[in-house]
Amino acid sequence: MGFSTVLGQELLKKELLRQIKGNTLNHAYLIYGNPGLDPQGFAKVFAQGILCMDKQGQIPCGSCTACKKVLSNNHEDLVIYQEETLKVENIRNLEKDIHIKPYSAGKKIYIINYGEGMTPQGQNALLKTLEEPPSYGIILIVARAKEALLPTIQSRCQGLGLKPVSREEIYEDLKNTRGYEEAKAREAAKIAGGKIKTALRFLEDEDYENRRKLLFNLYRQMGEKGITESLEALEGLSVEKDQIEEVLDLSFSFFRDLLLYKELQEPRWLINGDQEKIIQSLENSCSKEGILIALEEIEKMQGYTRANVSAKSILEMLVLNIHQALRDK
Repeated sequence: MGFSTVLGQELLKKELLRQIKGNTLNHAYLIYGNPGLDPQGFAKVFAQGILCMDKQGQIPCGSCTACKKVLSNNHEDLVIYQEETLKVENIRNLEKDIHIKPYSAGKKIYIINYGEGMTPQGQNALLKTLEEPPSYGIILIVARAKEALLPTIQSRCQGLGLKPVSREEIYEDLKNTRGYEEAKAREAAKIAGGKIKTALRFLEDEDYENRRKLLFNLYRQMGEKGITESLEALEGLSVEKDQIEEVLDLSFSFFRDLLLYKELQEPRWLINGDQEKIIQSLENSCSKEGILIALEEIEKMQGYTRANVSAKSILEMLVLNIHQALRDK
């Protein structure tokens, strides 16, 4: 129970526990990080810690009435916005509701789970509440990156940036806490790239592994085929909106491996060690400069996800740009 259920993030957890125990909480926080780091889950544990009725032992305790209500999404002083696009009307409703005093707790908490989905008008509407919040009100905004929010929003929130978790911590959690066999836990921890949710997708979602293999095979084919054939091969990679970040993470790890292999010729450093043959075949046919451009293009596409560009458009741009990059000599 408690913050111990959150992997890594030791400095953040220590600071937030200090604020909870000392009753020195801020009125607004911006919690940001790759979805694979589970910033939404972090926000909920933080809210649970604030509302927990037992401040003497582990926080949150997980067993008091308030903790149980948070876990069941039934706490009267916790409002969670799950909408991917939050409009002005939603923010105005928040603004009205926050001025109604808490029902049972000393604090009233609002979690906005898709901060990057707030329209500029919605963010501007939120500014008034952030500037003049009631003493009991706390707003937790969750986003992929802090840059997804207007600078005026960022400046009024305490930023909590989540960092990748060590491979060993993920392995220990998978093996000792979740009960996965050692070999599977090690493979998942290696592929995860510091993100526990990615490790769990690898272990639990058969479609994830299929997408991963299809994607890497697509990149292999780029070294052999023309752009038209590459775009046609893309049709076999069915990606929903909520999976595009995952595909971009996989792409980045693949080209990171490709760059590392080209420089060191050492398989043991590969994240995607099971794809060594594909990496070897591409390493001979593309330049270091082309790989670096491919990595830049993937980072650019990650920015487009924050701008709500469609998954299909992002993938098509990715294939076009990487196809060109791999031919740069």
